[in-house]
Amino acid sequence: MFNRKPGTVEDSRLNTKTMLTEPLYLVLPKEPKQWMPEKLKQMIYSPKLIKQTALPIEGFANCPFILLKQGYGFRRTVLELCARGRFEPQIAYETSSIETAQSLVGHGLGLTVVPEMIDYRSPQQTYFSYIKLDSNPTRTLVFTYNKERYLSINAKALIEIYEKQS
Repeated sequence: MFNRKPGTVEDSRLNTKTMLTEPLYLVLPKEPKQWMPEKLKQMIYSPKLIKQTALPIEGFANCPFILLKQGYGFRRTVLELCARGRFEPQIAYETSSIETAQSLVGHGLGLTVVPEMIDYRSPQQTYFSYIKLDSNPTRTLVFTYNKERYLSINAKALIEIYEKQS
């Protein structure tokens, strides 16, 4: 499971096309919280420093995590990221929405990981910070379809758009 190549599907009947690969970010509250490592609490008071710093995921092994519920692919991505950091996250809350996870972070209840496509311009951004991770984790989104079934004109057009961007 942890050595899976991004965009691979383990079913010979399916075909995949890579759509995009995007970086992942750690999301933390903008205010120091009791559960934060001391070094991080000090960094939070310097927004410029926190934007310029890439932190190791293993430094958050003892922090409460807010993850998507079982069955969401992105949850597995975050669990794999933590496993590469040699720890299992302490899951404080589970949700079915990344936006809700960020809201819980904004209230200081833990931290989460989000993909770049999350809209950073939301009004809630004033409540949390996006932190780069030193391992530069990414996720890859793929378009998967059955090789033996009809592919609509719209689906073909979508694939073509992404192939032109590559």
